[in-house]
Amino acid sequence: MIASLLTNAQIVIRNNANSSFKGSIRGTKKEVPIITLPTVDRKKLKEEDDKDAKQGLPPRFAAIVDLNLNTEKSGVWEDFEDGQVWKAKIVSDKAVSLHFLFDSFRLPDGSELYLYSEDGKRIAGPITSKQNSEKESYLTPPLLTDHLIIELFVKNTDKSKFKIKIGKAFVGYQLQAGYGQSCPVNSDNNVVCPQYAQSADEAEAVNLVLVGGNRWCSGCLMNNTCQNYRPLILTAMHCVDYLNSDGTISQNERDNIANFGFMFRYWSPTCNPPQDNTSSYLYITSSEANAILRASWSVSDFALIELNREWAYFGYDDIRFAGWSRTGVAPTNVTGIHHPNGDVMKVAVGNMPSTAQWPGQPYGGTNSHWQLTFTDGITEGGSSGSPLFDTDGRVIGQLTGVTQSPTVPSCDQTPPTYYGRFALSWNGGGSSDSRLRDWLDPTNSGPIVLNSLRHSDKYIQGPANVACGDLNSQYTYTVGAPGQNVIWEVGGFIIVGGQGTNTVTVKRDPAGSQNPGNYGYLQYKINCLNTLFTPVGYIQKIVGFNCGGRMAANSDESSEDILIVYPNPALNTAKIRWKTDSGDHSEVNIVSLSGKNLFKHSFSHKRQEWYETDVDLSEYLSGGYLVEITTAKNKMSKRLIINH
Repeated sequence: MIASLLTNAQIVIRNNANSSFKGSIRGTKKEVPIITLPTVDRKKLKEEDDKDAKQGLPPRFAAIVDLNLNTEKSGVWEDFEDGQVWKAKIVSDKAVSLHFLFDSFRLPDGSELYLYSEDGKRIAGPITSKQNSEKESYLTPPLLTDHLIIELFVKNTDKSKFKIKIGKAFVGYQLQAGYGQSCPVNSDNNVVCPQYAQSADEAEAVNLVLVGGNRWCSGCLMNNTCQNYRPLILTAMHCVDYLNSDGTISQNERDNIANFGFMFRYWSPTCNPPQDNTSSYLYITSSEANAILRASWSVSDFALIELNREWAYFGYDDIRFAGWSRTGVAPTNVTGIHHPNGDVMKVAVGNMPSTAQWPGQPYGGTNSHWQLTFTDGITEGGSSGSPLFDTDGRVIGQLTGVTQSPTVPSCDQTPPTYYGRFALSWNGGGSSDSRLRDWLDPTNSGPIVLNSLRHSDKYIQGPANVACGDLNSQYTYTVGAPGQNVIWEVGGFIIVGGQGTNTVTVKRDPAGSQNPGNYGYLQYKINCLNTLFTPVGYIQKIVGFNCGGRMAANSDESSEDILIVYPNPALNTAKIRWKTDSGDHSEVNIVSLSGKNLFKHSFSHKRQEWYETDVDLSEYLSGGYLVEITTAKNKMSKRLIINH
């Protein structure tokens, strides 16, 4: 038997098989210069990988090639009426995948960066100023292709304001990570299959971790007692400690977290046969998230990484913050949700685990782990750091690895599997940087268990329309937590009672009704431990006043009054309402998170006025979209969530 740490996972693979693709996002005509990368030494890489496997390091899938590429000395520029486009084509012979690290990256507003294959089947973008970071770097998602065209658009006035330099290329050299690469035993274990319906909520918290740009792990987004959507990701310590693999985190390994990436909701939309996910994932880089390692402990092999921005910054609602249990009692049944060999999300099911010591070094200790053998599915490379859930859907551990026989192919084994115990990690090594307690229970309220929290739970519940009389109405923010103080703000209403609590009572303010449309609004802020938190994005409740004339409909939006999208989340239709300016037309676009323009229409108007249109969403996939409206003087945008 050998001790093997299994770590691997797959980030964004965008398969946009678009027959109308013309080989360029903006239809450029100039010939694109080709930059050919040096051939990687696969024999040498294989020898290094064998050594890594013996040390239990996260499996590597790509070689790092130094590349000093910028827009001044490489590529070609082409002029357009509204700006300029720079393009370059990078080729790596026999590469399985390609992606890049921009070690100098800053885009002005309105700029767009795309990476795509010539046939358009592999594409990432638009990458915009939203991805700017203090570190001025950006790690692109891996795409399954041996070449990529990089296309940058900048406005005429912004050509001197951007920074673009590619410092490294990551050349995929083996098909041991990616869609469809897991063992046959896992082929029917897709998280969307009916037999795993009870795991649908938990799956929204599980994510893939791109480690150092060329290795993989899994992780889980965790809830905390403030219940303030703080993005804390639980994974395995050995996923961070792979540069030295000595049971401690060096400064170099801390700095290396800047080269991590995280992908959420990467699962097949169908049960069997599975399909690659092309639209409803979310990819976040450590640099744009200002990620930081908060705590780690080698005994239970845990690491806690914080994406140091409010979650709403990423504009994605369909995400869950997992609950947890620190009872330390073995549940009757357990479920592991993971990404074997970087495949779409899979499920493994097992019975009551026992406490044990992980047999590998330098991790583990007395009763530091749960040990079990799955009865349905197995973990593989890419599964390390993935969560183990109890029967109530709460996290009780994260995966360290398995013990396997060296004489039997790994896919033919159902080996003992080890998860670091959450209950032991709670107090960990006794300090804030070696335990979970300080981060997952900041209120020090001492709960033994905590339920999960969905980002969409922040919506305000209450009537969409109210009568115009002197009547009271109640509105509730459904999530409560010890130490929370909910501060309500209203327009067109008077607060009658409930300020500081989750439920507020209001009545219409006759002197403060809003125009146009006869509506009022409610919104809130959360105060937990004297830290004011605003879950921006879709928390404002628009309420119509039935006073005669035009009545506004319900919208859960948090933007300026000049653009309203409702209902939001939407089912099959949505109404888009915006304030025009003195120009004679407005252009409305609905764009998917993968950058595909799904709706485009121009509306004519003769004067400054409110304009609205209904949009049929029945053919759109569930997920997040961006509504963009351009007028003569303004450009407005709102996130739209479709939930069929």
